[in-house]
Amino acid sequence: YTALSEAAAQLNTANAQLRSQQHQLDLLLRQAPVQIWTTDQALVFTSIHGSETQDDSGLFDAMNGKALSHFYEEDSPVLDAHYTALRGETSGYQMHLAGRDYLARVEPLRDIEGLVVGVIGVALDVTDQQQAEEALQMSQAYNRSLLDASQDMLVLLNCGGRILALNGSAARALNGVP
Repeated sequence: YTALSEAAAQLNTANAQLRSQQHQLDLLLRQAPVQIWTTDQALVFTSIHGSETQDDSGLFDAMNGKALSHFYEEDSPVLDAHYTALRGETSGYQMHLAGRDYLARVEPLRDIEGLVVGVIGVALDVTDQQQAEEALQMSQAYNRSLLDASQDMLVLLNCGGRILALNGSAARALNGVP
């Protein structure tokens, strides 16, 4: 009877640790700007996990149990990448889904014997990064247009006195010599 009690106590401890680890994993997946999924060999979604804050539409939940071809045309880069993964190779692509931009990577999902049984994928939400890059490009273009529109000679120097940029008036005055 004592051995049975000890085994039950160890099982309860192991279950509590497992629940704690599962809770931590769930927190991570809900807060990280990623989506992680698996498919079977028919490219039917078997699991989808990821940031709930990135998917207000509920689209990712609706994808579970459905074929990838239900959401993408046959010649799409998304399907091509998944077929590549089924052939045993890693592949990647960019996609726009549920109002967000993702950079995705898919790999073969292998069983314990190493046989390909599906695809595992991860998509990193790069929406904020892309928006920041676009804003920077617009700001740089605006600043360049201000420089070029001025009739005054404008020269931008670094701390060492090297010319970083100059407008048209300065270039003409300096004969384009930096």
